[in-house]
Amino acid sequence: MSEPFFIGWIGLVVAATLLHLSMRAGRGGGSGYDLPVLALMILALGAAWVLARSDDPQTITLISALLVAASALLGLVFNAAVARQAEARNRAERIRDIHRALYAEIAAQAANLVNHEALEAEKKAMLPRIAKGYVPLVLHEADPGLFAEVRKEIHILPRSTIDPIVNYYRQLDAIRTLIEDMRGETFRTHANADQRAAIYSDLIDMRKAALDFALASMALISVYAHHGPVVARKRYHELRNADLPGFSTRQGADRSGPSSE
Repeated sequence: MSEPFFIGWIGLVVAATLLHLSMRAGRGGGSGYDLPVLALMILALGAAWVLARSDDPQTITLISALLVAASALLGLVFNAAVARQAEARNRAERIRDIHRALYAEIAAQAANLVNHEALEAEKKAMLPRIAKGYVPLVLHEADPGLFAEVRKEIHILPRSTIDPIVNYYRQLDAIRTLIEDMRGETFRTHANADQRAAIYSDLIDMRKAALDFALASMALISVYAHHGPVVARKRYHELRNADLPGFSTRQGADRSGPSSE
């Protein structure tokens, strides 16, 4: 076996090793780099074969330069793959941190809402009092401090969890806006009993929807944490297609604002 041929095969082994490592480093089989790299390896193999059979110094120089360029390109691909692996690892860690923080906050707020039955019982107890002229004093909703801190990074969350989470916090915003109206002068002095009852019913219905969004968020965060993104995505689509509570943006109750008359 000639020395050029031996050197050529060593270069191919190195190239194949780099390609294998770059595949393991996170590029995956569907990457757009796969076909160009495969073509480059075939070209390098052909170059090694020509190098082994040629006695022309110019041909040997040209083919050697081609093999060096191929090795350099494969090195760049490998370095890029390692960088993508580190980026993916950091992203996964940040997703896990955000999930944990939001899960804790949502769980605490969901515990205050208790369940649909408790909310319905609260409404049934309050409506007769409103009918007799009582004006309910509704307390401010707690500000979701953790969500405010991660709002700028919320886009990194997967679709399977970001939808119910965003729906939940949007519902909280709507509830806080309604409560501000209910604490205002218009509701307290200008709205009649029927209008107050309708608005209070809206508030309870919106809290029910918020509870559904909270439970959906917690469920999918848990699935993602314990079973991974593929199972979470499948579960998300199953629940969404079933149109279950917590998976529809149409779920929030419409507000029946006090009449301007």
